[in-house]
Amino acid sequence: MTAIITARNVVFDSPWMRVIAKDVAFLPTPFFTVDVPDYTAICARVPDGRIVLVRQFRATIEEYCWEFPAGVVDPGETPDVSAPRELMEETGHRATRLVSLGSFCADTGRLNNRCHQYFCDAVAIDGWVQQEPEVERHLVTPAEVDRLIAAGEFPTMQHVALWLQVKAAGLLQ
Repeated sequence: MTAIITARNVVFDSPWMRVIAKDVAFLPTPFFTVDVPDYTAICARVPDGRIVLVRQFRATIEEYCWEFPAGVVDPGETPDVSAPRELMEETGHRATRLVSLGSFCADTGRLNNRCHQYFCDAVAIDGWVQQEPEVERHLVTPAEVDRLIAAGEFPTMQHVALWLQVKAAGLLQ
């Protein structure tokens, strides 16, 4: 079988991403891929049934967004370690039961990373000091998550998919 990718060349490199030009056998010009780290997203439920959300400014789309706690899988770290760490850093909640909902490609058209999705039960840690002051933490009802998604205030596709996974798995009972 003939190789489909005939060459790869890094054309841009930074601490946040690399851009790779790929020569594809059937394309007349290079195809550009953005190489970014894998990340995790975690839907956390506290004992009273509310869901832990964050709200923060996203420079890429130039607006504030509602999201689940999430972040990059650090070098040498597994997703199972990353998700609870991000939850703690962003919200001061400790995961008490972690459920993996799978690992999915974020955008097969341009990005080569994966998003690792999780659900957990969580408890707030007394005396927690906010580590990321630009991130607002909130506790909302499941109905409020639905409303935020319907209103377009929860724009991250992977986070909407995470919410649908949680609901489909029956994890909110």
